[in-house]
Amino acid sequence: MMGANMQVSDIEISSIIDHPAYRKMIDNLITQKNNGTCLKLLAIDGAGDDIDMRRDAWMAINLAKADKPILALLGNMHTLKKVVWNNTTGLPFVAGILNKQVKSYPQLGLSTECAKPLRWRFVPVNTPEALEILNKSLFSLLNAHEPKSAAGIVDGLIVWEC
Repeated sequence: MMGANMQVSDIEISSIIDHPAYRKMIDNLITQKNNGTCLKLLAIDGAGDDIDMRRDAWMAINLAKADKPILALLGNMHTLKKVVWNNTTGLPFVAGILNKQVKSYPQLGLSTECAKPLRWRFVPVNTPEALEILNKSLFSLLNAHEPKSAAGIVDGLIVWEC
């Protein structure tokens, strides 16, 4: 939990996800909290090796405790509500654990370089484009079957482009 005058260097973050942009986001959250912003941090994917639990399970347990609607900022893989793995060892991500309790909208950047300011657009889950984006951007990275529909996997996509 974020205490008064806590520093980002005080937080142990798994080496799998630790990088400067992630620590900058955490530092910004701490600054906002210390400045009195109405912000309650329930969970952050920064658990160290001392927690005897999968990262997704730990985050889901903490998010499920919320007694009010919450905004959960999840990495793209963590937003997948359903994954049919090619093996029996695959486990669900945060959104899969909380399935009915969350709305899931991964943000994907299709343009890696852009001289103009980025724009975003919403891609409904029931479109062929949503399925194509999911399969090319997320499922292609997993040892899992590509879904035949995006419905039930996410609730929509936010695409950033030039």
